[in-house]
Amino acid sequence: AATTECRNRAHEASAGNLTAEVASADRLPLGDDGVDRELSRNVLHHLSDAHEAYTETARILAPGGVFILEAPYNSGSGRVGEALTRIFQLADDSHVRYYHSLEAIEADLSTYGFRVEEHSAWTFENRTPSGGVEVAEETGASQHLRVQTNEDGVITYQLPVMRLRLRLVSQP
Repeated sequence: AATTECRNRAHEASAGNLTAEVASADRLPLGDDGVDRELSRNVLHHLSDAHEAYTETARILAPGGVFILEAPYNSGSGRVGEALTRIFQLADDSHVRYYHSLEAIEADLSTYGFRVEEHSAWTFENRTPSGGVEVAEETGASQHLRVQTNEDGVITYQLPVMRLRLRLVSQP
């Protein structure tokens, strides 16, 4: 639905140079050095190994191209990442999610020729499925994730999210 909406808006705005595609992050259907900007939103935590995706992004971006990466991340210890993974699996056990630290993400991207131009981080209030409180307590992440019950009796936690604006400054 989001891809269709993007295509429709691009058409309405006569933005003929805008392409909206859905593809595997490690096999993008685009040529080398031909993309000015790439947006990757809520993808990183679905990848067990982001290196192939970073390679593809570096391959398709033109020199000086911009990569916007937005995703939930691990803003604490490994135990926080484990808690996030297990909480999400309570609601959807179709695959494991991976929550990388901001430092690891930035270090990995630098090896692919990216320089961070700006970054921001915030938390998003998310509902926890049944069992989420227990997972947060078992992993010692309750305080870090600010697990709480709101006035309606809904249990929530704060999901850390980051956005990086990166520039491709050299090819790996």
